[in-house]
Amino acid sequence: MFFFIISLFFIFLFIDFIHPLDTKIEYSTIVMAKDSSILETYLSKDSKWRMKTELYEISPTLKKTLIFKEDKYFYSHIGVNFLAISKAF
Repeated sequence: MFFFIISLFFIFLFIDFIHPLDTKIEYSTIVMAKDSSILETYLSKDSKWRMKTELYEISPTLKKTLIFKEDKYFYSHIGVNFLAISKAF
């Protein structure tokens, strides 16, 4: 069992080395006035609206709604929901 876990770890490291995740996010450009009001916004390079937002700027209601719709078991698993993975197969 130990050998299996170690093997999986090295397989994941190898896959990550071959195909690393692109962690650089291109945000939309926002032109602001001196008083911090928004003058103009532009799409990102891939034609998406991506605004950098801090966690405290998101309302608690929106957070609860997203968790409920996306992963209602969010607070009851360790980061991987094995039940959801098994349902996918």
